[in-house]
Order: sequence, then C-alpha cells, then structure tokens
Amino acid sequence: MDKFTVKKAGLGIGILLYGGLLLLLGVEAGAEKAEGVSGQEYVVSYGDTLWGIAERHQEQAGKRDVREMVYTLRKINALDDGYLHPGQTLILPETW
Repeated sequence: MDKFTVKKAGLGIGILLYGGLLLLLGVEAGAEKAEGVSGQEYVVSYGDTLWGIAERHQEQAGKRDVREMVYTLRKINALDDGYLHPGQTLILPETW
C-alpha cells in the first residue's frame, strides 16, 4: 500500500466515526421530552399515527385544527419525524 491509500482509508474511518458521533448525539437530543409539560400518557399501538391520535382527541382540544395538534404532539414529545413505534409512550397535553 502506498501512503495515499493509507491516508484515504484513515480519512474514511475518521468520517465514519464523526458521523456516528453526530448520530448518537442527535438521538440523545431527540430523546428528551419537553420539560414542564403536563398531560396524559398515551401508549402507541400498532397502526397509530400522529394524525389519527390528534383526530381522536380533537373534541377535547375544542375542535382545533388537526395539523396544529400534530405539530404540538411532535414538539412536546421531541419527535424529529412522525414515525411512531408500538409501545412508545407519548404525552398528550392537557391543553392543546
């Protein structure tokens, strides 16, 4: 192996390690829910979506726009995306 190949391999490993670190830090940051938010705990079932959960609680929220409710759910539960997993616990706010 020549020096160029070794440097290239070292650079590739460095980039992978840096990317892994960023991913790990991003997962940790997204895992924290908003502090000071009180509400009811909701355990996600298979097939649940944020939209469906918001629709089911729309009456309680005073017929609020479902899009705003989905945004609120994502914000207070620190969800970077809309993917839910069965068994995951969400906080449904007392006041939407």
